[in-house]
Amino acid sequence: VTEYKKKGYLPEAFVNYLALLGWHPSDEREIFSMKDLIQNFSLERVSKSGAVFDEEKLKWFNREYIKMLNDETFIEHSRPFLPEWISATGDTMKRLIPVLRDKVAIFSDIEALFAPTGELAFVNKLADFGADRLLWKKNPDAKTSKAHLEECRARLEKIRFESFTADALKVAIWDYAETKGRGDVLWPLRVALTGQDKSPDPFVSASILGKDESLKRIDLAIKKLG
Repeated sequence: VTEYKKKGYLPEAFVNYLALLGWHPSDEREIFSMKDLIQNFSLERVSKSGAVFDEEKLKWFNREYIKMLNDETFIEHSRPFLPEWISATGDTMKRLIPVLRDKVAIFSDIEALFAPTGELAFVNKLADFGADRLLWKKNPDAKTSKAHLEECRARLEKIRFESFTADALKVAIWDYAETKGRGDVLWPLRVALTGQDKSPDPFVSASILGKDESLKRIDLAIKKLG
């Protein structure tokens, strides 16, 4: 049990799953609070056959319970697994919460996400890349990629700091991307912001970085394209 706790499983999810290994309710429900388990449990519905411990199913339960946590509790459970460069009480963490909720099944998953090769490594440091990485494979033209980045930058600059959210960024850029080609526009933007092949979409990435850092990284990419 201690090992599962260290991995970042929630006690409520663990108990819920263990209860259903040998007992099944009268309906199809799977999520039970402790109070619900006490009220519904009966020895008559305990199976005589051996139970199979499926850690993937346990992770599913844990993910469901994570979804139900408020932000403050989510941060507290995340704290032991966060890298030193992220403050659990800082603005960056607040912006990361929706992303982490979506990606984390157990809280120790956070460590891999922020590892040097993880999806969220760009939050700490922009990966080094050459100008050729900014070129969309179906249209590898530096002049075109530069023009798209300049247009995206102009649109992002108009968004107020307090409104710099993934949804607002998508609204600002999506129509342009649809017109010019989503890959042509969004690929160089993703690379400019993260330097990574695998990362959240550019709207989410920019919202995590914040307006100043996003514009700074786009400027750097534009310079690389000459």
